[in-house]
Amino acid sequence: MLCRSFFALALLVVSGVAAFAQGLPPWSIWTNQRGSLMKVFAIDGQGNFTGVYINNAQGFRCQGPPGFPLTGHTRGTAVTFTVVWNNGIQNCNSKTIWNGVVRGKVMPTKWVLISAGPPQRGADLFTRLP
Repeated sequence: MLCRSFFALALLVVSGVAAFAQGLPPWSIWTNQRGSLMKVFAIDGQGNFTGVYINNAQGFRCQGPPGFPLTGHTRGTAVTFTVVWNNGIQNCNSKTIWNGVVRGKVMPTKWVLISAGPPQRGADLFTRLP
C-alpha cells in the first residue's frame, strides 16, 4: 500500500513538472517589452519552427507589417530563432539571432544583431499573448 501511494505521488509530481516545463507551443504569439511580435506557426517533429516577426522597436529599421520571416529551433524549453531582415519589400542587410528559455508564459532571451558594422547585443523578455 505504501509503495502504491509513493508511486501515485511521484507520478503526480512528475506530471506537474512536465506541464510546467513545456516548451514553445505552435500557433502562439509572443510580444516583447518594445511591442514587437513573434508569431510561431508550425513546429516539426525535430523542433524546427517557422513564423513571422513584426518589429516595433524604436530606433531600429525594418519596422511594422507585414513582418519578416523567422526560422528557429526548440529543444525542451530552449529556443533559438533567427530573423533575416529582408521580406522582399524592405531589406536591411542584417539578421538577428535570439536565444532563450520558455518559462511558462514568459521567454527571456538574449540577442545579437549582425550587420555591416560591429554586432549589437541586447535582451528581450517575451510574454505569450492569450
